[in-house]
Amino acid sequence: MNASGPLLGDVMRLGDDTFLKEWGADALDGKPIAAIGDLSGAIYDLVCAGLGDRRRIHPSAYVSPLANVCDDVVIGPGAVIHEYSTVRARTVISQNVQVGYGCEVSRSVIGQNSELAHRATVCCSVIGRGSYFAVGLVTACCLLSAVCCPTPTCCTPRSPCTSPCRTGSA
Repeated sequence: MNASGPLLGDVMRLGDDTFLKEWGADALDGKPIAAIGDLSGAIYDLVCAGLGDRRRIHPSAYVSPLANVCDDVVIGPGAVIHEYSTVRARTVISQNVQVGYGCEVSRSVIGQNSELAHRATVCCSVIGRGSYFAVGLVTACCLLSAVCCPTPTCCTPRSPCTSPCRTGSA
């Protein structure tokens, strides 16, 4: 932790995931989480930069012909994407990850040796190594900036909240 808050490496070490480390994602471990912003997008960008012109779906990965995988997805060695699953834009699936039947993964990073059971949904999230998501589980990273705000109209995506409850002046 530093003055800007916890570092990514204090919470989850990308360098411990051999696939992500190989492509440079561990560079984020020493950065404050609050300064990274779109974490899954930052990891995706670093992995793609490390891959260069190489294939984004590893030759040892299995993607069912009945799965829907977007072009801007990285799938690591030994990963399996089962039937009727959808893997959407700017997603990184690390090595030996199992994505079960009928899952949806969007703008996320799934760490090595993790498993999404059937019909799990993961959106805008970073899932660490060795995680297990049960059947039908849904997770998403949401911006809840106006939750306590008595004047929610003061907040917009381009303008930070100025309510006293958010700025500490109450």
